[in-house]
Amino acid sequence: MSEVDLESVSSQAEGDEVEDRAVLGRGLAKVRRRRWLLWSVLIVYLPTMWTTQKITHSFNDSLPVFFIWFLVLLAVMAFSAVVRCPRCGNYFHVNGMILLYLRNCLHCQLHLTADKKWRGAASKPSPPEGGTAIKLTITANIAHLDKPPPP
Repeated sequence: MSEVDLESVSSQAEGDEVEDRAVLGRGLAKVRRRRWLLWSVLIVYLPTMWTTQKITHSFNDSLPVFFIWFLVLLAVMAFSAVVRCPRCGNYFHVNGMILLYLRNCLHCQLHLTADKKWRGAASKPSPPEGGTAIKLTITANIAHLDKPPPP
């Protein structure tokens, strides 16, 4: 292979990686949106039931509100459970019959915020010319701590 062929192959590989990161980023954003929707429904429960109790002053009269909330919860859980992992294509939160809302894919272990970590790594400044970055550390003078406390 000539140098030109090698350069085109390497640029294609870099382009694929950038495109894959973009696809993974969109897929992970979809997973995060559905998880936030689930958390929103869960958080709405207490204020809704408190308001219902204040209005109706009866447990039996607040049951329809509870059942409506429960049906919405089931629908949102199903909606968030069937989101697919952008890397492996399996369900992100479901493995077999087990539904687990973990922060990693249950199949390929892709982390929920992997795309944010990539962006953070890309935005870090590069070390200065000459090789190594200079890291400054500040130490506190703790000589006064060596003295025993007054009696």
